[in-house]
Amino acid sequence: MWIGVIVLAAVIAGGVLYALGRRKKRPVQQETTYEGGETVAADTAPTTEMYNGPQIAQDGWPILRVGTSSIVGKRKNQQDALYCSEWKNRASLVNRGLLAAVADGIGGLSNGDLASVTVVQNIRSSFLAESAGREPAEELLYAAASAHRGVLELNREGKMCGSTLVSVLIRKWSLWLLSIGDSRIALYRAGVLLTLNREHIMKRDTDEQSVFSGAPISSDARKDKALTAFVGKENLRQIDRTLTPMRLLPGDKIVLMSDGIFGTVSEDEMCAALACAPEEAARKITALVEAKNKSAQDNASIIVIGVSIA
Repeated sequence: MWIGVIVLAAVIAGGVLYALGRRKKRPVQQETTYEGGETVAADTAPTTEMYNGPQIAQDGWPILRVGTSSIVGKRKNQQDALYCSEWKNRASLVNRGLLAAVADGIGGLSNGDLASVTVVQNIRSSFLAESAGREPAEELLYAAASAHRGVLELNREGKMCGSTLVSVLIRKWSLWLLSIGDSRIALYRAGVLLTLNREHIMKRDTDEQSVFSGAPISSDARKDKALTAFVGKENLRQIDRTLTPMRLLPGDKIVLMSDGIFGTVSEDEMCAALACAPEEAARKITALVEAKNKSAQDNASIIVIGVSIA
């Protein structure tokens, strides 16, 4: 009998200790209220037990840092334009997310500078519109459509212009992207640079059509890089975008750039620069472009977005 009592007492004591342990480790719910009334709950306790390094912010968002740089190159004027939404204001960032865009005005048409500026202005207006409230993938699409309508209106006024567009939207640890034309979006992760979009150029279309049709593949250097899609093109059909987000990791860098960058700087050179902080990386990459001193250097513009937890 006493043995049974002792066993029962041990079981009860073990259960109490287990419950106390569970209660001690239970995540603490903290609420942070931001301007505009948004409240975010964060579980903070588990991170101190599992990870001894810098902690993820209580709002659940990464720390974002942005570097931008743009040079004219050997061109007469700057036909690239950049936009990056407010990212230093934490409340604004958490409320809207971060949207960045690079537009490269088409040099073969007149008013390329007007086209690229029109693109980023419309992107900004669409993103900041109070009535937006759309899902992230739709947010980028509607912003691009607004930019497209703006450039089409310029064309109908006789200004004849167009622009490429690459844009990304970051919300918490998720990334959405949209691209039209031959500018580029890349992910720098663990020392490797991975291109996330494709170029809308004649060579790609010709190669694909030839392979699937079985017809001989012909190449013309003068036409291979001709754009098959750009903002301001009538009956625009080629738009690359993500419908579901890509998961970001601490240490990632998202790079948006015009062809004046990747057409001049090698991948190895770019990776070496991207090992630095975003602000320094952007400056180093455009400095590399200038150091090459190419006789026909195009405008070169870049946005580097760094993702971290500290």
